[in-house]
Amino acid sequence: MIVDAEHLGLVYRAAQLKYIRTAIGGTGARRRAGRFNRPDHLAVYVSTDVQTAFAEYQQNNPNRPRPCGIVSIDLQVRGLLDLRSISVGDPADFNHWRADWKAARDAFYRGDSTADCPSWRCYDVALREKCSGIIYPSTRSGGTNIVYYQEYASFSDLRIDPIDPANEIRDLVKNGVA
Repeated sequence: MIVDAEHLGLVYRAAQLKYIRTAIGGTGARRRAGRFNRPDHLAVYVSTDVQTAFAEYQQNNPNRPRPCGIVSIDLQVRGLLDLRSISVGDPADFNHWRADWKAARDAFYRGDSTADCPSWRCYDVALREKCSGIIYPSTRSGGTNIVYYQEYASFSDLRIDPIDPANEIRDLVKNGVA
């Protein structure tokens, strides 16, 4: 199902401090691929709330918090492929988007140019329909994520807001250390 153009307001992305200045560029996802982008394609993964952005950032190591900054983006989209409420009649790939995409990525980087997975086929549909991205549920209860593709999305007011009550991280960024 395609959601029409809308202004989503602020969305959030947590990033390692060394990548905070380039957190919305999509180069990390292009370099390593992602659930909803094939290798060598730009994509930026964001969340609709700060708690989900942080949970997604920590997902590989939830019991060992890592320092990060939160980038907030005022996001305007021209349409999203919506995977939040999939029905039985939807294409099979939509129903299986949670399947392991990392196996396809690893196979691709081992030289298998035909590597594929259901979530990458969702990406293909989104691009074919000229969607700005895909909106989908987070593994965090109640959380929502969006992956946007810069070819079809625009963002107006970019702010970098580190989670840093004592301003320690902000001072590092300000002074060019991070």
